[in-house]
Amino acid sequence: MKILKVEFENINSLAGKWCIDFTDPSYSELDHSLFVISGKTGMGKTSILDAITLALYGATPRQGVIYNGNDGNAVMTSDKGTCFARVTYRCRKGTYVSEWNQRRARDKADGNLQNAQGKIWRIENPQDPIFAGNTGRNSELARANAEIIQLDYSQFCRSIMLAQGEFSKFLTSEEKERADILEKLNGTEKYRRIGKKVGDHRREAKAAKETSQAAFDALNNTMPKAEDIEKDKALLAEVANKEKALTDKKKDLEARIAWRNSMNESTRSLESAETELAKANKDKSEFAGNEKRLADAEKARECATLHTELQGFRKHEADDKAKLENFQKQLPQVASDLKSAGDNKAIAEKEKTATEQFIAENEALWNEIRKLDQDLKNATSVKAEAENRKATAAQSLSEAEAELKKAQDTIKSLEPQVESLAQTQEANAKDAELAGIIPQSETLVASIRGFDKKIADEEKAKKAFADDLKKAEEGLNDANALKQELLEQQNELFRNDVLALANVIQNHLEEGKACPVCGSTEHPACGHSNGTVADESSVTSTAEKIRELNTKLQDADAKLGQYENAKSRALTAGNAASENIESLNSQKNEASEKVAELWKPWAEFDLANADSTLADLKLRLQQFTANKTKFDKLSNDLAIARNNVELYGKKVQHEQDHLEKETANLNDVSRKLDELRSSRSEKFGDKDVEAVAKEATASKTAAANKYDAADKAFRNIENRHNELNTQITALKGSLEKTAGDIKTASEKFVNAIAAKGFADEAAFQAALLQEAEFTKLQNEKKRIDGAIATATGKKQAATEALEKLKAERSDETPLQALTDGKAAVEKELGELQGSSGAARARVKAYTENVAQLQILQKDLDAKKAELSRWEAMGEWFGVMDGSDFATFVQGLTFKSLLKLANKHLAIVKDRFRLVAEGNLGFKVADSEFGNDRRISNLSGGEKFLVSLSLALGIADFASRNVRVESLFMDEGFGTLDDATLEDVMNCLRCQQREGKMLGIITHVESVVNSISQKIMLERSTSQKGHSTITGPGVTRVA
Repeated sequence: MKILKVEFENINSLAGKWCIDFTDPSYSELDHSLFVISGKTGMGKTSILDAITLALYGATPRQGVIYNGNDGNAVMTSDKGTCFARVTYRCRKGTYVSEWNQRRARDKADGNLQNAQGKIWRIENPQDPIFAGNTGRNSELARANAEIIQLDYSQFCRSIMLAQGEFSKFLTSEEKERADILEKLNGTEKYRRIGKKVGDHRREAKAAKETSQAAFDALNNTMPKAEDIEKDKALLAEVANKEKALTDKKKDLEARIAWRNSMNESTRSLESAETELAKANKDKSEFAGNEKRLADAEKARECATLHTELQGFRKHEADDKAKLENFQKQLPQVASDLKSAGDNKAIAEKEKTATEQFIAENEALWNEIRKLDQDLKNATSVKAEAENRKATAAQSLSEAEAELKKAQDTIKSLEPQVESLAQTQEANAKDAELAGIIPQSETLVASIRGFDKKIADEEKAKKAFADDLKKAEEGLNDANALKQELLEQQNELFRNDVLALANVIQNHLEEGKACPVCGSTEHPACGHSNGTVADESSVTSTAEKIRELNTKLQDADAKLGQYENAKSRALTAGNAASENIESLNSQKNEASEKVAELWKPWAEFDLANADSTLADLKLRLQQFTANKTKFDKLSNDLAIARNNVELYGKKVQHEQDHLEKETANLNDVSRKLDELRSSRSEKFGDKDVEAVAKEATASKTAAANKYDAADKAFRNIENRHNELNTQITALKGSLEKTAGDIKTASEKFVNAIAAKGFADEAAFQAALLQEAEFTKLQNEKKRIDGAIATATGKKQAATEALEKLKAERSDETPLQALTDGKAAVEKELGELQGSSGAARARVKAYTENVAQLQILQKDLDAKKAELSRWEAMGEWFGVMDGSDFATFVQGLTFKSLLKLANKHLAIVKDRFRLVAEGNLGFKVADSEFGNDRRISNLSGGEKFLVSLSLALGIADFASRNVRVESLFMDEGFGTLDDATLEDVMNCLRCQQREGKMLGIITHVESVVNSISQKIMLERSTSQKGHSTITGPGVTRVA
């Protein structure tokens, strides 16, 4: 994964839009893939890294996740309303752009924060985003990028973005903190979950087995004895035989009862059918009269169509005769109206022709007058415009003269002020340097005061070291005196008692055996004894005294060594304190001299009055700046005024010429207008040509409309006259045809009713019935006929059923006797079944429980097997919370991490090697010391080298599945000596040679100077509290 470009706006002190393009050609040059991001504290160096993690994960190492207004936004520049961060990166899956942005309401600094938004797209397809929406509490943007890059936020911050404090975090942490780091690094939380899951399954399997065992035992304990069940089965077999005999008897009685009931039912049905048939025959007899009327009506209805047709012809004939009479009455009046309409049309046509001829004769004159009127109108407009231009020219001349006077007055007012300010600024020109001197002086004065405190601390330490030295010298003198005293005692002992001791030893020496004093096996003095025999107790006492003195001398020597070391340490510390005091005084004097040199043009340096002097200098700078601002403004105003005098002088002359020209033009336009008015009056007077033409046109239109109306009226009456004649002729023909139709229809109708037995049309109409009455009689006839047929069918069916039942059985037993016999059998059967119910229930329950017990046994066997499997796995995974398994995996991870760290440590310090100790502890093997060293025994520089190696090892481990081509390190390097710093830089250059683009954030001058590729941050001169960025690939976006 490689960072190609970083773009951001309004992140912390980095106000405005910035772009750092790492694809700039300079980064591909030799050694330029190692670069430094440098600037003073607070300039915004770390903010560049914040922009990278914001764009990818919506979070920063210092602030955490930033997604909505409730939790605030500490990265947005304080006086801005929007901010964003965008990163272009390349990974295995391609090149992507990821953006994070947040704004305040109305994009104003005082608006409420809105939810942060995120967006990811392929660089070749920006219109189709992979992700777009709220970044959210659940880190949606971070999850989307982690899916693409294959590094989550924690892994990214340990493999690509090594933030401040991360170097020493792993080194100085306790084992529990290291375990947490390793857990996040290697994802061992999942192993903890696996171990816990195994414990959960183990617990669940045990509970399931116990539940299954309890269910099996509970049922098994309630099972009855087998011999009791066999007795119940024998009883049930005996009852079954008796039950069968009673059941067969019950079935026979039920069949006989059913036959007897069927016989009774068939008899009742026969009697009912005979009653219904008698009633139906009676109704038919009573309906005989109406049945004759219904038959006549049915015959008459068969001739009704011919009668309706005849009546229609008769009505049509009557209607046509009435119409013919009406039309014949209208015809004379319409003929008279037609003649009047023809006369009116002729008069209207004559008037129309006269109006058309008048317009044709005057059209040419009207057009000529219209042209003259248009010319007059144009000339009038031209004159008005000429008058306006003349007035405008006069106004412009007046304004130009006023502006000229105003500019001249301004020059008279400004010239003395500008000259006075110029003299003041020239006299105080040195004050301009105060803008740079004052901040520098404030820093120097603060450092001088800091030197005073440091010197006081060193003086206090020096005094303490002097006291320690005095105590050490006093102790040393006492120890020397004691030792001298002991030596004298020893000499005295040797003078008085040693000969006796030597004599005793000499007498006890044997040739060939070792001397207890010197160890030699040769004893030349054995043969030269002086014959002196010492007391054995005296010898023993002397030996004890020698041992006691030797012990005291050893103690004295130890104290002498301690006091010598204490004296040496006190002398060394005292000398160091003196050197520090001398160095601090030198630095203080140097700073004081520098302040004195800076203030020389204005004041003498006195630390006690430094604050008041600085205040005076700030006031002087403020006054100088105010005067300069005023001078610049007045000078600019004076230049503008002088320029205006020249401009408005020219403009006055121009406007005078313009006014004369417009006056001449107005006179010419007025003359032409008078000529046009004279010509028009001669030809048409004061008449309005459009009114005259309009009146003529209106007369023409009225005449034409009158003619059209007369013509239309004439045609309408003419059409009506023709229509009447046509209709009268048509009606006469229709009447003649209708008379023939009536004759034909009348003959057909008379023949039809005669065939049906009607004497004439009156008899036919008398036989007709109303529709309701006809329907009612029809329905009544159908009902009576249907009742007779139904009753006859029922009687026949009942007779046949009765005969069939008689043929099936001959049984004279009364129904009540059969019913009583059945009840007696059912009672006996019920008593028999009741006596065996308990046995039947026991046998049924036993059979069901045996089947259930088999199911429970099978389930219990399965649960035991499952528990056995999880018990075995539980032994492998350890305690049920999963911590044993997670710790085991973390131990493996830790050993792998130490191997990676040792690879980097070998580059910077090949004498060191990290060695695992316990589960998550380690120590440092030092080849020069020949033994292992604790971390607490390392120097500050050595600790930094080990921390760096561990940090790079963690970075390698976190990115083991991802090729990392970018690495950013945010570390001060301020505590390292030159040799250690050189070792560190060699290690980092190895990272560069492995293909990584490596960016280092620091303000240490030696580190900055050792790297040629630089991105520099400086305080903005135009925006207070903001910074600017310069360097290769850096642009500020407008």
